[in-house]
Amino acid sequence: MPQLEAKKIKRLRNEKGYSQEKLAQKSGLGLRTIQRIEQGNSKARGETLRLLAEALEVEIKDLIEEKNTSAKPEEIYSGYLLALHLAPISVLIFPFINILVPWILWITKKNESKKIAKEGKKILNFQLTISLLFIFTCLSSLIFILLKMENWEVDSYGASGFIKGVDPFGVFLYLYIFGAFLYAYIIFFAIYNTIRISKKKDVNYFPAISFLKK
Repeated sequence: MPQLEAKKIKRLRNEKGYSQEKLAQKSGLGLRTIQRIEQGNSKARGETLRLLAEALEVEIKDLIEEKNTSAKPEEIYSGYLLALHLAPISVLIFPFINILVPWILWITKKNESKKIAKEGKKILNFQLTISLLFIFTCLSSLIFILLKMENWEVDSYGASGFIKGVDPFGVFLYLYIFGAFLYAYIIFFAIYNTIRISKKKDVNYFPAISFLKK
């Protein structure tokens, strides 16, 4: 309702000690626009709403939601939170999608909900840690094989060879099994924490290096 929005904007402006002119200056909006919004003759939408929220140093939802609304902010975004925690399962489609999809969901709504901002960081820190662990393991195995290349032996036909003390097939099999384990680990935590968040419980992600600070 325009009148409800008008009262909230006027109250927040007064709490900040801003005049209408000062709010217009800080938001980049015209003074007449501010006056029309506060009089209830115009409703702030889209870019106008975003500029007002930034100028008043509040979230957009603080301008459009009633304080005593029956639905709490975390309840409003409960479905989105479930999708966010379940998003890493997308790793089944392609490697490292488990980072991209949660990141897109997180960055889309992180400024609208503190819960999403916090949970998204947990998920991304975990996904980045697991992915870097796999990359490090692959590179370490490759370096190990290359260092052993000096022991490469060629058969009597000069057509093929093997590395003394190293079974390349065994190394690649190990990486395949390790990768499959990490896939299962990612999927397990995605489902586990989706269930926990649906029951209003705290989520757990381990290991998780804090690449994105809390």
